[in-house]
Amino acid sequence: MERIRSRGYAYDNEETSLGVSCVGAPVYNDRDGVIAAVSLAVPTHRFKHKRTEYTAAILEAAHRISRIANRGMGTYTERTDHASKA
Repeated sequence: MERIRSRGYAYDNEETSLGVSCVGAPVYNDRDGVIAAVSLAVPTHRFKHKRTEYTAAILEAAHRISRIANRGMGTYTERTDHASKA
């Protein structure tokens, strides 16, 4: 779990359903508390070839949703984009 927290996303490689892989990232409130999550599930044969792209897209979506959710509620702390390390 610590590795997932530090990099900011998690993978599910056919752990829930055979033939399906996922990537997910948290949505944060203005105090860096997790309030939701976004994820993408695709057939594993597609996921293997586009893992880095999917990870970057989910991280961007989670960051954008966090910013939108926190408008008028304080400053959202930007996180380092870890997608390049995927």
